Amino acid sequence: MARTAELGMKAVALTDHGNMFGAIEFYKAAKDKGIKPLIGCEMYLVEKSRLEKTGKSEDGKSYYHLGLIAKNLQGYQNLLKLVSDAHLNGFYYKPRTDIDMIAKHAGGLIGFTGCLAGLIPQHLLHDRFEEARKLTARFTDIFGRENYFVEIQDHGIPEQRKIIPGLLKLAEEFNLKNVLQPGESIGDNAGNLIRNFLDCIKSRETPLCPIEEGHRSTSFAHLANIALEVKERLQWDPVNERFTNNEKANTLLHYDYRSPWKL
Repeated sequence: MARTAELGMKAVALTDHGNMFGAIEFYKAAKDKGIKPLIGCEMYLVEKSRLEKTGKSEDGKSYYHLGLIAKNLQGYQNLLKLVSDAHLNGFYYKPRTDIDMIAKHAGGLIGFTGCLAGLIPQHLLHDRFEEARKLTARFTDIFGRENYFVEIQDHGIPEQRKIIPGLLKLAEEFNLKNVLQPGESIGDNAGNLIRNFLDCIKSRETPLCPIEEGHRSTSFAHLANIALEVKERLQWDPVNERFTNNEKANTLLHYDYRSPWKL
């Protein structure tokens, strides 16, 4: 959090995969530094029912990523319900939720189309535009147009660049704002080194894997320039004005309660 304050950032989000274990410590630390804490979670989403516990989780096809951030107190409470249910009722390799559960507890939440592992990006990656379109329509209805964002990432990965035109087309059709997402959560090179080791332990690979593999990095300066580079590459696009900015997005989030964990 000290690094966040040093960089002059007014807000910072925590969206751990499948859990909110760090929310209280994160909230307190951000408040102590005068930074707005945005509490969220990157949920594991199944396309059918979270109660169905079949298939393999390691093949990348049985669950997808869905980023959520609480917009207000109602959103925080709904996020608690979603994460708790994912662990108690939807757990199968990972704590999972489903679209019906999201629809029941979408109040006060902001949703994103997600990274390359998201359901909509996966449909686009495999040339299933109509399926991506139907799902975008459903999520727009669930969250509301002002609370659902199309997430754009470009780390030089061919698969990411393949789906960008489809994502922009969906944003234009449904009048959704785009958010540029560098896809990195570490604030300095030392943190990136630790992240490299953790990722390699998880995947049983050799530490200090090269940046070309996409999900690891050794250069914070490189990551800091990603958003600007992506936006420059998209200047030609007629829907470029749909890109929102951090300041505007920050105004959507109203954390005016003092101690959410006491509620």
